[in-house]
Amino acid sequence: MCEDLALAFAMWLSPQFHVWVLKTVREIIFGNNPELVREAVMNMPRIQKELNTKRRKRNRIKAVLLGPDRRKEMRDLISKRSDINNRIHHLTFLPTVKSLQLDSESLGNQLIDLMNQRDQLEEDIKALENRFEKILVKEEYLDLVKEIRDLEAEQRQFSKIIRYSEFKFSQN
Repeated sequence: MCEDLALAFAMWLSPQFHVWVLKTVREIIFGNNPELVREAVMNMPRIQKELNTKRRKRNRIKAVLLGPDRRKEMRDLISKRSDINNRIHHLTFLPTVKSLQLDSESLGNQLIDLMNQRDQLEEDIKALENRFEKILVKEEYLDLVKEIRDLEAEQRQFSKIIRYSEFKFSQN
């Protein structure tokens, strides 16, 4: 326990030591294992292909279960949210604020109104998603979602290994 605290304290004291510790740990985990890097590189295309296939299948099942009206309802809500976010960004972008020559009270009121609208849309979207979840509780769909999550986790892990090996190679 004391060694852990001493190491943490030393890392806090010295940024160079902190970087050295991180590099050493990465080296221990990834660096001395070219087989791991080769496996990651070889498996990435397979994982990506599987992910694409499973995502298409999931989307087909979802489309059948939800139907076109429900999907359109969700798309409309998301589109409205996007429009409001764009208007908020437009109002908070400094050159635009200067060109509109709005006083701070007027600008603040418009922003508050837009944020309230966005919050209401978020609640509507959440409610719609909750309704959809009840529809989407089908065994095949849930299994597919789990498989996709597992593959995505595997893909992230392999990506980390590959990125670290590329970083290490570029440092040499």
